[in-house]
Amino acid sequence: MADLLRTLTERLAEGRDLDVAADLDVELDGVPLHVEAYTDLVVVTLPSLSLGRRLVGHHGDRSADVAALLDAADLTAEVRVGPRPVARLGADVTPGPLERRLGLGSIRLVPRGLLLAALLD
Repeated sequence: MADLLRTLTERLAEGRDLDVAADLDVELDGVPLHVEAYTDLVVVTLPSLSLGRRLVGHHGDRSADVAALLDAADLTAEVRVGPRPVARLGADVTPGPLERRLGLGSIRLVPRGLLLAALLD
């Protein structure tokens, strides 16, 4: 993952455009994810909040790097648990007071989505 982030960052620094088109079912650390993108919005769907927390536990230190990369590529990612949005990161995202206090960079949490996902987890 670190190599991928570094390569993409280097290519963006060289002025290369990044186009994203995806409809993928992937697995990261044993967690199934669905990734879909046809515009400048990349949607990552997780099956449950607990599995999302597990991923953040393993890769949370890279979330600011991913958000910065998305911002540099003029892309926005929406993370969903099932159909509920729980976070947005990257371009066109303005962090709120909570995110700024937590030092999350270009990440915006969706408290209502997080609460509903937690209740249904």
